[in-house]
Amino acid sequence: MMSVSNYEDVFLVGCYVNSDAEGVRSPKTKPEASNIFLQPLVDDLKVLLQQGFYYDENAFSISIGAFVCDSPARAFILNIKSHSGYYCCSKCTHRGERYMRKITFPSNAASMRTDSSFKEKLQKEHHLTLDQNLLETINVGCVTQFPIDYMHCVCLGVTRQLVKLWVKNKNESYSLSKSQIENLSFENIVLKKQFSSEFPRVPRTIDELDRWKATEYRSFLLYSGPYVLQNKLDEKRYRHFCKLHFATRILCHPELCCQFNNVAKELLEEFVNDFVYLYGQEFVTYNCHSLKHLYGDVLKYGSLNHFSAFKYENYLYQLKKTIKKGSNVLAQISNRVIEKSSIIKQETRRELFPILKGALKDNTFRAIICELFKLSARPPDNYFCVNKRVYILTKITAINNDICIFAKEVKNLQRNDFESRSWVLNIYETNCLLISDNEEKFNLTNIDCKYLYFYIEGYSKHCFIPLLKNE
Repeated sequence: MMSVSNYEDVFLVGCYVNSDAEGVRSPKTKPEASNIFLQPLVDDLKVLLQQGFYYDENAFSISIGAFVCDSPARAFILNIKSHSGYYCCSKCTHRGERYMRKITFPSNAASMRTDSSFKEKLQKEHHLTLDQNLLETINVGCVTQFPIDYMHCVCLGVTRQLVKLWVKNKNESYSLSKSQIENLSFENIVLKKQFSSEFPRVPRTIDELDRWKATEYRSFLLYSGPYVLQNKLDEKRYRHFCKLHFATRILCHPELCCQFNNVAKELLEEFVNDFVYLYGQEFVTYNCHSLKHLYGDVLKYGSLNHFSAFKYENYLYQLKKTIKKGSNVLAQISNRVIEKSSIIKQETRRELFPILKGALKDNTFRAIICELFKLSARPPDNYFCVNKRVYILTKITAINNDICIFAKEVKNLQRNDFESRSWVLNIYETNCLLISDNEEKFNLTNIDCKYLYFYIEGYSKHCFIPLLKNE
């Protein structure tokens, strides 16, 4: 699968299915060698890189940005040691330590890999073979152009590991009690109604933890986790989790990811270093170690959302739904992709934002859909920020295409200062929710971003957290 830089659309460039002569899928096996698997792609890319391509009588040149994949796929493509090997890190030369039947990375000292050192195979223990990788023939940087995917590393990796440590491991100093787990499940259900319409999945109970998807772990890490865990974890482990929360939010933000990259780097290094004595060396494995390298990929490619696997996994899910039987799998996928592309070609009309929804009397509307978010006079889509002040939306009007937003300011808010470096994220809290009596008028261009509002009865604080782009 492939996508064009700065565009969300994903398209299929090739599909591999291990099948017999009659087209029936065989048991799950990978191709025998990565160079055999990559050969058709490399052959096509050589032509495209040299000649470009034509579309609708327009000439386009292409360049390769990055290869986004999880650690097993990266190891297969690059012919390097997998995540369970001593020299498995694709970013540094760190040698792992075997501890309690796991390869762990408790120390820091290691030199960084470069594209040239990879090409010259300077650390032979890192490679499965000394043969040249086909990607090197088209000048692909086998270190710099293989960024760490935060969907697998952070969401499905470290965040899932932490949650399972708290609720699955029993009789440990970090284990949650039965009543705490029940409260956590209950609070997730309460917050379910407070997540805005941009979220494809809302929180589920801890009973369904084994079925949580990557988007649910992302929502827990970036939004609800710090709020629901504050009365459950001890202070050291709560601060530890918040470091991961703050660092990931910085690296997911399109502007802050570069402006405060050093802050995120410090937070992630402290998080990994503290993991050893808070949970044990046996849990500082490949995913946890990889956190230390995220900041470098962000400096090269932009925010974590620019090179995450979320959109590719979503597209893969759509492809899987097109398969109705076990035979002729490739033909089924190919036919559905061609049908969909022909339909898209016919649909030349595109909706222009903003879009007003639910017309009421006196030129008022229930909601307005912008390119990045939806606002409504009803919760949970009714909070936004203007000049670092949070407002609750009361009314949307439109007269002669002049759209106006009426709102009241939320008073008495204080920035979250739990972590000394968290002020950059503009997360606000208050012990008493006060709404101004004065209604103010705004244009859409005045709005900086949308906010989520969290409150659970019995909690001392009301929380306002900004919505990140690409949710």
